[in-house]
Amino acid sequence: MLIRDILERDPSREISSVIRVTDADPHRVWVEMEEYVPAEQIPDFFREVLDVLLETRQGTSERLCIWVSGFFGSGKSHFLKALGYLLQDRTLRDPEGKEVSSAALLSKKLRLTNQHQIIVKELCPRVLFLNLLDHDPQAPDRPTIGRLIYRALLQEDGLSTEFWVAAWEQELQKIGKWDSFRDWVQEQFGRTWEEERKLNAAAVLQQALPRFRPELYRSEEDAAQAIASAKPTQSEVTPSDVIAALRAAQRLSGFTLRRDV
Repeated sequence: MLIRDILERDPSREISSVIRVTDADPHRVWVEMEEYVPAEQIPDFFREVLDVLLETRQGTSERLCIWVSGFFGSGKSHFLKALGYLLQDRTLRDPEGKEVSSAALLSKKLRLTNQHQIIVKELCPRVLFLNLLDHDPQAPDRPTIGRLIYRALLQEDGLSTEFWVAAWEQELQKIGKWDSFRDWVQEQFGRTWEEERKLNAAAVLQQALPRFRPELYRSEEDAAQAIASAKPTQSEVTPSDVIAALRAAQRLSGFTLRRDV
């Protein structure tokens, strides 16, 4: 008998040496969550975080932030990623392609079923994973924390991280033309909007706006002028804009943010 024959899992399987909180591939995340083996005290740390969130039901809490520290390779990223997928239920896929609830998987693994049910019913949190190391701190136009949060929110919603492009996308969503616009792009250019917007966002929008907003833009020239005017204004994002965007996202998710938090 070989050693591999007595092991529960195949030792030759691919094992990721680094957990990336921003990697949302449902197959890889399933492996990361399913193979997460918390040390004895780890569920207590999860419970402490959930307790802090539950305190907000009574009003403003003095514990608004939680600092997670540890030496290199101690599991900080794995802990934070598991926490995010516990708080906001996301669909994962096992090796057979079956859909798996991340919250159900982790709450059972961490013995936090009761606390998690309260969180989901009363707070319905929206989780944004933000890695500051993904951005060059020496860049001349280095973004503020607010801009990074806003960019993460846009990316989470499948929108462009170019703010002025996202503004038009949000407008199309608001008037109920988002799906038809994306279908039109695919038919017109043979590629998805997500592909076209990387290099040709302005050119595509210039053609699309007279079609989808004819009451405002009668010609491509009108659309071109509107796009040119929007680029500098919509590229500026203030902290108030970020708060408004987060509030809007919360309303769409079925919960609200108290003003005193």
